[in-house]
Amino acid sequence: MPVALSSPEAGLACLIFSMGCMGSWPALMKWCTLSRRSSSHIFLDYATGNFMMIALSSMTLGQFGNTRDDPSFFSQLNQLNKTWPSVLFAICGGALLMAGNLSLQVALELGVSMGVVLPLQSALCVILSTTVNYSLQPEKTDLGLLLAALFFFLAAIVLSICAEVQYKSDLEKKTLVNLQGMEDHLCSSQGTQDPSTTGGQILNLTAHPQGKVRRIVVGIGVSFLGGFCFGFFSPAFNIAVNDQFHWVAKDVPKLTVWTANFFFGLSFFMFAYLANISRLSAASDASLASNLACYCADSKQRGLAALSGMICAVANTAQFLGGSAAGFAACDLVQAFPLVGIVWGVVLFGEFQDAGSRVKAFLGALYVAYIVAVALLMLSVKE
Repeated sequence: MPVALSSPEAGLACLIFSMGCMGSWPALMKWCTLSRRSSSHIFLDYATGNFMMIALSSMTLGQFGNTRDDPSFFSQLNQLNKTWPSVLFAICGGALLMAGNLSLQVALELGVSMGVVLPLQSALCVILSTTVNYSLQPEKTDLGLLLAALFFFLAAIVLSICAEVQYKSDLEKKTLVNLQGMEDHLCSSQGTQDPSTTGGQILNLTAHPQGKVRRIVVGIGVSFLGGFCFGFFSPAFNIAVNDQFHWVAKDVPKLTVWTANFFFGLSFFMFAYLANISRLSAASDASLASNLACYCADSKQRGLAALSGMICAVANTAQFLGGSAAGFAACDLVQAFPLVGIVWGVVLFGEFQDAGSRVKAFLGALYVAYIVAVALLMLSVKE
């Protein structure tokens, strides 16, 4: 990974690398959930791996700065009393990203397909984040192309919701048909017995699809909330490193990407522990209740969960480096990572493999909308 990027072309290359990493870490996290391990334990390992990677990169690659305008990481730590407003924005960005990532995990637990929650959140993130970032750095982006890209990202949101709703509706209909067949079989096997007597035997089964649909609706709502959190973490980081509001004195160097990223990752780590330990302690099901000691004793697939956090850290760092060179409005093209995530969802978890033609049409249109949006976003970068 380059220590510094000096051209928009190098920035775009870094952003494309980030996109591949962004699309891979959610698949690793979902793979961890297949072992039925506590989702909070998984997220804590993910947050730990994330911060370890960020801290390591800041203390090594961040030390190469040796000029007044590009100071080293440790030299900037000695100036926190002068750069604290920028540090606060970096901390806010980390907290927002943590909330967004946590919403992703909760949405997956509620049954929303990874191939849908990723594009929904990412498109919403792009619309919000790019709009704010453009207002902060209008000189680095072509407004017309940017607006066209946002239109296609909005179309991707609509298509992702349509695909998920149609897919789950088809599954519910298939389940109800199977249950009706079970009821007919029970009635015929019991002779002339009143069919109503068999109702109790399948009551729980017939209630299941409706409960699943309600969970999906809640999951989509959680996805929307997470998308809003995702939409503002990049602008917060933008302000942290560029100080558009001039809260840092002119004779004080602005935060480098490495320094801002360290406090960004530290915030993510701390809020992740606060949120997930609280979730464990407040669990209504006694079998799900836990604490920090239980988490420390639960080492199942800890390495895989930590690896997902490390990959996410690399992705975010590459995104911020690319944004510093190509403009932060363009750095949101990494939100095209659902193009990678959908492939992982189909290959690893069998999502949409039994989908009908209408669902496949929605997914195909979703892919086209994302590719067009990303192309337009890349073209919007000014030299």
